[in-house]
Amino acid sequence: MLIRNAAVFTGDGFQRLDVRTAGGIITEIGSHLPQTNELLNECPCLEADGLYMLPGFVDIHVHGFAGTDVSDGSEESVLALSKHLAAKGITCFCPTTMTLPCEKLAAAVRAIGNSMGKEKGAHILGVHLEGPYISPERVGAQDKTAVRPPHRNEFRALQALAPIELISAAPEVPGALEFAQETSCSCTISVAHTSATYSETVLGLESGFSHFTHLYNAMPPLHHREPGPIAAAFESRCATAELICDGIHVSAPMLHLAFRELGRDRAVVVSDAVSGAGAELIHSAWYLPDGKTLAGSATNLFEEYRKLLSIGIAEATVIRACTVNPARVVRKAEEIGSIAIGKRANFLLADRHRNLIATYIGGVEYNAHVEI
Repeated sequence: MLIRNAAVFTGDGFQRLDVRTAGGIITEIGSHLPQTNELLNECPCLEADGLYMLPGFVDIHVHGFAGTDVSDGSEESVLALSKHLAAKGITCFCPTTMTLPCEKLAAAVRAIGNSMGKEKGAHILGVHLEGPYISPERVGAQDKTAVRPPHRNEFRALQALAPIELISAAPEVPGALEFAQETSCSCTISVAHTSATYSETVLGLESGFSHFTHLYNAMPPLHHREPGPIAAAFESRCATAELICDGIHVSAPMLHLAFRELGRDRAVVVSDAVSGAGAELIHSAWYLPDGKTLAGSATNLFEEYRKLLSIGIAEATVIRACTVNPARVVRKAEEIGSIAIGKRANFLLADRHRNLIATYIGGVEYNAHVEI
């Protein structure tokens, strides 16, 4: 396929280019590419003049939507989420589990593993375990009764069921530092649902933690005498940090602060979208029955992208935070996250108002009514 005359996102901005794909991979990028080449006698051509071409968005923290929850242990939920996300411009994702008892967590991870390769929409990159190795003081909407210290044997058993790419844990809980030292070579360990002090967080970063889960949320606030994990995230030169950018979980001024401190390479946009079962929807976010405790969002990355643009965050920074930065967190940036030769042909087409026009996965336009 040849996409001609699109305004292609190059990593720093947009440039009018042609992009050729074949076999699900980007094979050529340039100006005035011929519609035919020596490998293809003819090539379907899409005239994209006036359209903007973005890398496919990557959500590394998403639990479910509209009553569908990947923690329920069913392949149906995982595959339904794959299709839902593709319709919203997300081309790859990490199904994210909650804090669950051992058997239920294993069932959820097994269902994710069994779903890989069967997706009809967004591709599964691997599992994100949000818990159970978190602080009982900062559970939020998680199940406090299922919180437990990190256990290497449980992790190995889960890893045998599906590739685990990201684990959200609290660095101050017993055994967390040793766990990070042992497992950070095989997956990313993230600071999350934590009561850690600044010093405890820095020690975690020195021990193998390298990411922060939904920065600001479920952790001590930024304080001038007790800086806590947020200051440690800002001060680090290499740790990445994700943000829920629905305008509810984090206020606009604090989003500006985070993007300014994290820069173009360390900020990551996530949805933390949940099924909403048993929760109350208030202003596009889910709350526990108390009406005060946030339980997750009802948004998606493309909506967050538009939200961040509306509050004045630089577009190149926002796009990187939705694409290559999350891909880098889960060690997939050589395959996805940017429009480059040799990478998967995952991309979006949007109009000049940044309305989503089409989602392409492996060079094929996603259509909810047509099987890929």
